[in-house]
Amino acid sequence: MLSLFLGACDQVPGTEAYAIRVAENRAADLLLDPDSAIFTGVVAYGGQHERVCGVINGRNRMGGYAEPVRFISSPSLTVLGPNSSNEDPVEACLFEAAEAFYCADPPGPAIATAGC
Repeated sequence: MLSLFLGACDQVPGTEAYAIRVAENRAADLLLDPDSAIFTGVVAYGGQHERVCGVINGRNRMGGYAEPVRFISSPSLTVLGPNSSNEDPVEACLFEAAEAFYCADPPGPAIATAGC
């Protein structure tokens, strides 16, 4: 009975499990095949679990799994990090700055100070 209750935590707004589920859904929606999303290393940050970061992988156009990429999700932003096949140095710098800000408790330095 306890396992049924704990398994439903991702349905209760305000819980860490709920924040992670919502963030994973937002990140998966950015993939070509959202249903194929596999997540690892997902962590929620902030007092209300408002920032979620982790790694996502999904199937590509050929049906195989692509290279895993990092993701950041908050109520107002969900982005996937660059991968090695299309890494633009400026995009990579901006993503790393966003990751330093969003994926830390307390939040890191402002993205404007990244110097990209």
